[in-house]
Amino acid sequence: MPADPPGTAGEPDRPSRRDPGAVAAFARVWDDALPRTRLVAGGRERRRRILHEFTDRLADALTGTTERPDVGQWLGRQLVHHAMTDPQMLTASMGVLRSQLLQDLRIEGPGPAALLPILLEDMVAGFVAALTERVRDAAEANARDERAAWREHQQQLQDQARYSLHHDPVTGLPNRVLLSNYLDRVLAGKPASRIAVCRIVLDHPSPGGQAPAIGDHEVRNAATRLRAIATEHDYFVAHVGDEQFVLVNENTTGADDGIKAAEIALRALAQPVAGHRCSSFRAFVGVVEQAVHGATTAALLRAAKTALHWARTDRYTSSWALFDASRSDSVARRRQLADELRAALATSVDVLYQPILRVHDSTIVGVSASPAWRSPDGTTIEGRAVLDLADEAGMRPAVETVMLQTACTQAARWYDSPAPRFVAVDLSSAQLRKPGFVPSVAALLDTSALPPGGLHLAIDDEVLRCPTGDVSAALDQLHRLGVVLAANLVGAGQAMLIDTPVQTVNLDPELTRHLTRDAERYRSATTRTAWIIDMLHDLEYTVAASAVTTLAQYEALHDLGCDRARGGFLARPVPAAGLASLLGR
Repeated sequence: MPADPPGTAGEPDRPSRRDPGAVAAFARVWDDALPRTRLVAGGRERRRRILHEFTDRLADALTGTTERPDVGQWLGRQLVHHAMTDPQMLTASMGVLRSQLLQDLRIEGPGPAALLPILLEDMVAGFVAALTERVRDAAEANARDERAAWREHQQQLQDQARYSLHHDPVTGLPNRVLLSNYLDRVLAGKPASRIAVCRIVLDHPSPGGQAPAIGDHEVRNAATRLRAIATEHDYFVAHVGDEQFVLVNENTTGADDGIKAAEIALRALAQPVAGHRCSSFRAFVGVVEQAVHGATTAALLRAAKTALHWARTDRYTSSWALFDASRSDSVARRRQLADELRAALATSVDVLYQPILRVHDSTIVGVSASPAWRSPDGTTIEGRAVLDLADEAGMRPAVETVMLQTACTQAARWYDSPAPRFVAVDLSSAQLRKPGFVPSVAALLDTSALPPGGLHLAIDDEVLRCPTGDVSAALDQLHRLGVVLAANLVGAGQAMLIDTPVQTVNLDPELTRHLTRDAERYRSATTRTAWIIDMLHDLEYTVAASAVTTLAQYEALHDLGCDRARGGFLARPVPAAGLASLLGR
């Protein structure tokens, strides 16, 4: 608050040479001259008291009671101090003071008349100076507030950016970046302890056909459950993208603790949501548990990812898999071979032929074509192992195309001789779904001059369980073309052969293996196989067996009425040139 004018601060009230009643009356006149809508805090009565004080001070200055006549500066500042800063207030005050002050207070003489304009000028100067200071102070305060607000806003933006950098926007869980930072800290801070990392993926059941994508709602639901068990068991959980999560237990004592964490997560995720009888997805977990010493974040996450792949591959056995270094080495070797096969291209694959015998008279009636490939290190890989590698390399359709072309060309040379009458080639569902596959088969038969009945295409029975529209259409077109269709692995599970154009059935090799007389389950296996063969014959299917490795198995198949057979006991797969010696036996 501005200081009192010199000569008045702290002084007791002094008798004045003017009439106190006149001062009060003039204060009311002054108040009446001011705008009525602009009152100081406290209302009209308080403003009159303030104006009464101002009048009293002006009278003191005009009558010489105050030693220095600088009351005008003080009065101007007081107007601003009491929020009477409107220019209309100043104009009205100047007008009433100039015209009525001396007269109403009955102050006479040339001195007061000459002093009044000076006081009024000082009042204007004080008013302007105080108002300028107030505006400046307000501007500085606003600037400080704006700077503080800006700093707060910047801090919020930084916090949001930092949060976004380290958390997933869908689930709010720590993301891959924060997970890596966390693992780095744990590995550095606990070198003598053990740790378990569980990599979790959500998967829709998809019997035959493509699985629908996991939606954001399901991902958030899974995140809520995993966050709850992480809080309860002191785990760390992160969402590392799409439908994958990572759960970390940094206080394990062995593999059992890692497996326990995986099973806790699987139980939580298997709980149905409200209004549903079962969960809309299935979860798989890859677990790695090991000593912290020597471990790295990248190696742990890579091992957990490898174990997760095993869990999804072995889905019919378990929903989780524990990382095993020896198995990983084998997988790495397979991955290397797949890469080498991809680099070598499908044309580097050779075709071997294994005779197919008619069981009742042991006559060779056909051959089964299978791939063979020699890796850069000299290892020869044959049969199903090559197809599995081709699957991993993403080139199985290309390998099968080479096999079809080679086998059809070779079988056409044999067809009019006493040699085999047909060639059988395994076919994947991916090949069946490939646009233009059936026309390419028709063109191949035409080019090679092989009759359609001389080509047998074998497909796994799981493709027939829930065939998609494009697969069913391809099978029907192949059948109308005259190609013989066969179903592989029948007897291993539910085979859906009805309403399909399949003519030949290849039994699951496990049925053949159990036909050895000294096998523990020989009698039950014989009974089961006999029932399957009889049922298939009743349905007018031709029944073929593979993996015949002993005379006892072949004799058992003969006794059970199996139509055709092949296997290492009868003849091993050989190149086309080597088949002549077999035919001449």
